[in-house]
Amino acid sequence: MTNPSVDLEIAPITENDYDGAAAAIASGLVFQWYGMTHPVARDFVVRAATDSIVVVARVGGRVVGVAIFRADGPMPVRAYLRVLAVAEGSRGQGVGRALLRYVEEQAFQQGPNLFLLCVDRNTDARRFYEREGYHLVGALPDLGFEGITELLYRKTLGPIRGYVPRSNG
Repeated sequence: MTNPSVDLEIAPITENDYDGAAAAIASGLVFQWYGMTHPVARDFVVRAATDSIVVVARVGGRVVGVAIFRADGPMPVRAYLRVLAVAEGSRGQGVGRALLRYVEEQAFQQGPNLFLLCVDRNTDARRFYEREGYHLVGALPDLGFEGITELLYRKTLGPIRGYVPRSNG
């Protein structure tokens, strides 16, 4: 997927992208709340590449964002977006939206729902997801860390029963 207006490319991660993906994650305040320094984020990305789909956004060959997701989970949570991060300095330029569109395209080939968690204090991300059609399902206080409330969001194309997956064509 390429956006010619900004030379944006979304592609599967390669080993050469690990540091750029880690930098995008570590630059986000919300990830810093979880202790995601660059080395921790890099280890996380390397591990995630073994059990999840990891894609990066590149502009001019440089990694400016990363998405980590699953699209093969058990029903009813078949698709789950684990991480969407855009590097500081590249935010507000459509990178996050392009990554999210890519994830949605993959997820909705498998089922009608895509879930994600967002920290309740991350108001910018909450507004972004809500503008993109995600609806709040509920709050999960102290899910990963004491004192942090995660909000479960869902975007749906309809009920699971009778859903016909989207094709690539």
